[in-house]
Amino acid sequence: MSSIYKLSISGIRSFSDETQETIQFSKPLTLIVGTNGSGKTTIIECLRYATTNELPPNTKNGASFINDPNLHSSNETKAQIKLAFQNTKRVNMILSKSLIAIKNPRTNQISFKTKENQLMAIHHGEKQTISSKVADIENLIPYHLGVSKSILNYVIFCHQDESLWPISESSILKKKFDEIFDSSKFIKILDSIKLITKEINNDVKLINNNVEHFKNDKIKFENKINLINLLKSQINNNKEIMIKKNLKIDEINSNLQILYTSNQDYERIIFKMESLEQDKKNMIKNIENLKLTTKLINKPKELLLNELNNFTDLLSNQMNQCSKLQDSINLKLKNIEIESNNLNNLLIKN
Repeated sequence: MSSIYKLSISGIRSFSDETQETIQFSKPLTLIVGTNGSGKTTIIECLRYATTNELPPNTKNGASFINDPNLHSSNETKAQIKLAFQNTKRVNMILSKSLIAIKNPRTNQISFKTKENQLMAIHHGEKQTISSKVADIENLIPYHLGVSKSILNYVIFCHQDESLWPISESSILKKKFDEIFDSSKFIKILDSIKLITKEINNDVKLINNNVEHFKNDKIKFENKINLINLLKSQINNNKEIMIKKNLKIDEINSNLQILYTSNQDYERIIFKMESLEQDKKNMIKNIENLKLTTKLINKPKELLLNELNNFTDLLSNQMNQCSKLQDSINLKLKNIEIESNNLNNLLIKN
């Protein structure tokens, strides 16, 4: 719950612009009493202007709301309203509104201007500026107080000159109540709800149509899935058949290789047989030739072997003799070469 605990006024109505008059509000109730003209209404006007930015009635657009510059022989009067309050989240806040009344020296007319507005929050003893824009502050104050602007204006800080609005004409009364209860806002919300409901109904119809399409798509999808599963099953069966066929092909290839190898062996055997047959013919022919050219010796085998061995020894002796003769020839050739060299040397000396 929000609460206002301090108000400072300077230069408003009969309040001096040279000093700050501060009012401390008590909880749960503060009574403002005093004689006529002591500033009771001005306090309410300041609270109303601070919270709603609404000027009091019959103030000539705010010119008479500020201390008249003619009272102290000046061309301008500076005024300020400060409001300290605690918002609905128990954060201490300070609202400051600076005003000025300027007198035109030629026409003596007084004009009203807003000089500076500022809303600050106090966090752990440090001041933080929330906003300094009039439009933002006008919306932020009701938000932080948790009360609408209409209730602040027409109920809580209602000006005494406007306090009879509950017994005013029905059209004015209806307008006030509509503002207090946010009827226009409620109507706008109802219109928004109707529009949203219509949009939702349209979306529901569209969704229902989409659901039918999705159902058909789902059936098509399921059929496709079943077809895919069937094709997968056929593929797996074909893979198994292919594996068996490949095994059969490998077996046939193995048998073909065996047959090919056997065929090569057969061809080699045939070739070898033909070669042996030819050798046989050649040998028979050689035997026949030998029979024609060779004289048979009618001697026992042992005697022939003995003669063969003796022939080997004889051949060996002859070979040794040939070797000795060759050595002797080589020695004589060497001596001849030496003698030839000596002779050549003698010829050279002579």
